[in-house]
Amino acid sequence: MVALNNIPAHFNPAVHSGLLTGLVGSQIFAGLIRCDRQGQPHPHLAKSWEYSEDGLVLTLHLREDAVFHDGAPVSAQDVVFSIQTVQRFHPFTPMLEAIDTVEAPDDHTVIVRLRHRHPALLKIFTATLTPILPAHIYGDGQNIRTHPANWNAVGSGPFRLTAYQPGRRIVLQRFNDYFLGGRPFLDTVEFEIFPGPDEILMAMEAGEVQLSGFSPLVDHHEQAAKTEHLVVSTEGLDGIGAMLWIGFNLKKAPLHDRRVRQAIALAIDREFIAQYILRGSSMAMDGPLVPNNPFYAPPDTPSRLDLAEANRLLDEAGYRRDTTGKRMTLEMDYPPNAANLALPLIKYLRHSLSRTVGIDLSIRKNRDDTEWSNHVSSGNFQSTIDIVFTWGDPLIGVHRTYHSANIRPGVLWSNTQAYSNPEVDQLLDLAGQEVDFIRRKELYARFQRIVRYDQPMVWLGTMPYATIHDRRLRGVGDSYWGLLGPMDEVFWAKETQ
Repeated sequence: MVALNNIPAHFNPAVHSGLLTGLVGSQIFAGLIRCDRQGQPHPHLAKSWEYSEDGLVLTLHLREDAVFHDGAPVSAQDVVFSIQTVQRFHPFTPMLEAIDTVEAPDDHTVIVRLRHRHPALLKIFTATLTPILPAHIYGDGQNIRTHPANWNAVGSGPFRLTAYQPGRRIVLQRFNDYFLGGRPFLDTVEFEIFPGPDEILMAMEAGEVQLSGFSPLVDHHEQAAKTEHLVVSTEGLDGIGAMLWIGFNLKKAPLHDRRVRQAIALAIDREFIAQYILRGSSMAMDGPLVPNNPFYAPPDTPSRLDLAEANRLLDEAGYRRDTTGKRMTLEMDYPPNAANLALPLIKYLRHSLSRTVGIDLSIRKNRDDTEWSNHVSSGNFQSTIDIVFTWGDPLIGVHRTYHSANIRPGVLWSNTQAYSNPEVDQLLDLAGQEVDFIRRKELYARFQRIVRYDQPMVWLGTMPYATIHDRRLRGVGDSYWGLLGPMDEVFWAKETQ
């Protein structure tokens, strides 16, 4: 039994980047590639591949024995359809912008022609980012974002969907015709939907649930670690690069003024948040890349708490204190499924910002994640707490947040801040075409310097995620994306160690 802390939007990762969709969808659908913990690509539906000498043509050779859960063979036409679907509908539009055409010269060969070289293409061809969809089901002309197959999913991955009780349970059974012989090792994977993290922890302690991924609460990790049959692990999360931030709507006053955004950042003690709110299991953030990302560049001057400068900037921007000491009120949203983490943080910020710089926070409560998602993606929000993945390579998880071409109203986890800077766009375009690591790192360093100044959001800290699982369960999260990879190698050990 795997615990989920909310209801997935649906099970199709090709058109939605949500964590819960990815957890379930990457078991149902297969990708062309799978990545190990170091991010190195290995064959999956593609048994081999090669690039042209100039790096502009990728030829993929598909397995001949792969079939979908309904028995239809997986063909090159399905791959073409799937890549084009992700290009058009996935929130991370920049990640496949380089693809010019996708061709299927025969049933088991796919030719991807690029406008320019792409340094992260194989990582994107994994199941959680580019799942291979059955074109004979999804290609019927219906709106793919609301297609009924998103909830009654048919893929070619290790497990097939056999039951879905909305709001309660998702049941996956071993797909006996899975193209990797002898796998998956598990017969059944059931996802149980819980109202919150406290209920998940109690169920795990009672032995009713054996696996919980992306657990964000350190006190839960400490409590679970004291339970004899449970293991708490932070391994297998290297490629995720999850961070906590305050996103600003740059189209709304007063946050359209850079000085206000800079002042808020200077007034927030990120080290305090990392050590006390996130309980010492987080690294304070100072920019758009997590500190262990290979393209991370430190700021020219260390991030600091500077209340005098924060107050000066607010005065300069014209937001002077009234007779009560108040300058303004900002509305702040948060995703309801992260309430246990977000609410203590917002309450701390509300107390701190009011006392130090005269900014009052008004907490906006959403009924559920769907309401929050619609409010934020439509551009109606003013500011929001959010948890965002950088996905290892900036081309996957960073360009989509800062490139103006990805301002897409109605699409969550696109450039919902409506941030636009032509110099940033140019730097990201260049970095997305550069395959030399040193030159690419220099481009991203320049990008980081600019967005630190523009401050389209306040980067607070890395997410203190952990995986909690039964001690007998092995092979958990053994991929670059952790539990957002296929669980075909997860198995029960006969004896505990």
